[in-house]
Amino acid sequence: MSMRLGIIVVSLSLMISGCDRQENVQTDVLIYNPSVKQAWQSFNVEMAKKRPPLQFDSGKVVGDCIAYLKESRHASISEGVNNQAMAGGYLICPTLSSIQAAKPAAHVFSREKRLGKVLFDRLDVLSFPSSFNQRADAQHNTPRLLSDISWKVGQYSITSDSEDWRISIEVVAELDVNGNGIPDLLLWFLDEAKDGNYKIYRVLEILDAKREGLLKAASI
Repeated sequence: MSMRLGIIVVSLSLMISGCDRQENVQTDVLIYNPSVKQAWQSFNVEMAKKRPPLQFDSGKVVGDCIAYLKESRHASISEGVNNQAMAGGYLICPTLSSIQAAKPAAHVFSREKRLGKVLFDRLDVLSFPSSFNQRADAQHNTPRLLSDISWKVGQYSITSDSEDWRISIEVVAELDVNGNGIPDLLLWFLDEAKDGNYKIYRVLEILDAKREGLLKAASI
């Protein structure tokens, strides 16, 4: 084998190995939400896609995921009602960014597809801002224990749809965010009054979701 041919063979081997590693990274991210899965398959298009104007408390107005992610590093979304309503269209931005940055996970959290029940039983509702924080305390700190809210438990989500309020907490992806080989969960959180000014749309993150006890979520 000539030296030039040998170099080509080695280069091809490295390219194939690199493709395998990239594929392994992607298969280690389990995307449960169909719209997120579709957006991930056209990542660059989705990141540059024009969206309704969203204002930050810095005064900056953004109109796509790239600008949103840049501004959100040092500013928060302005509190205006109309502005908060626009925030739902930007949930995909930090979601795709987290998936892109994910590390290969050594373990899979749930092949049984019962993550909705995990949220219902173990999500610490005091760990993130919501309309139901005031109903919760140390003895009533999971959705199951908030007995005045009627929950529907799905495979990947829990929802409540009453006459005047809508709540949805959905696991959209399972991945390793912090690189310790233990799966983390990305959640989409919707909390809104049907007739009023209260609206929250957030991406939440649960780190090391295989641990025992309550699962604490934080906004990203």
